[in-house]
Amino acid sequence: MRFFSAESSCGSRTSHGFSNDTIVRVFDSKRSRDQYVFLSDNISCKAIPASKATMYATNYDLGRNETNAPKPFTRECWAISNWSHPYDRVICGYIGNIECVNSGEIDGKYIIERLYK
Repeated sequence: MRFFSAESSCGSRTSHGFSNDTIVRVFDSKRSRDQYVFLSDNISCKAIPASKATMYATNYDLGRNETNAPKPFTRECWAISNWSHPYDRVICGYIGNIECVNSGEIDGKYIIERLYK
């Protein structure tokens, strides 16, 4: 079972950040996720249910004028990736972030597994 949190990458103690830069983190236990949310300095950080994870992970790319969600009938899919800041790797129970990837990259260096198997 996986547990999720969401936060703005530009959020801080005094700012909720932006609505189109949400990071969804994946944890191996509820306790780890709740501890991370409690200790976070980011006021936008919150625990989210698994059923809402991809909704929060879907951000709007203003440069391409489209969302970063997997497009139907392509090789894109939601996956758990550990391509992150080195600080993230020391968070207890942290597995990775949810990202849209090409399914051909699943066996790659930074992709842990598909979100939906």
